[in-house]
Amino acid sequence: MCIEGAARARGAHGAPYSGRRRARIAHASRRTALILASATVLAAIGACASSVPPAEFRRSEQRLEAARLVASLECTTPRDCDDRWTRTRAFIDERSATPVSSVSASAIETGEPHQFGVVYLRAERVAAADGVTVIRLKGMCRGMYDTDGGPGPLYRGCAKQIYDAALDYRRRMGGAQ
Repeated sequence: MCIEGAARARGAHGAPYSGRRRARIAHASRRTALILASATVLAAIGACASSVPPAEFRRSEQRLEAARLVASLECTTPRDCDDRWTRTRAFIDERSATPVSSVSASAIETGEPHQFGVVYLRAERVAAADGVTVIRLKGMCRGMYDTDGGPGPLYRGCAKQIYDAALDYRRRMGGAQ
């Protein structure tokens, strides 16, 4: 019932509703409209979840795995590793949707954003027994995956952002020795 209709509405006994009652009816009408609008948006987002065909999802996941490998760097000297670690921190500061929340010799962490569909980054630094240290960049994005591990409603946009970040990271780090 629209607001104007609420103003003309009458109670069961035929008398017009009081001003307070008309206001409550108008408020309920606006609330109902908001609920219906929210349901429509959620239905549209849900429809997007199934919009990534399985073959496209597999190809995209393979492409992301290749990008993750590209975004893994090896270093052998402490100076080279420290330089790359410092540059990794600067890259994460620049590209992550959320600020760095903790830094140690083995991990750079950022917080999970409140927003969906934006990339946040982390890095880990692992030394192997052979003296080689590997620095790995990992991109994450809320809404990328569904609860069953399949593509979520924001999969395509998230996958592209993560892929681009991994390639950009490798380009920027490629010059370190």
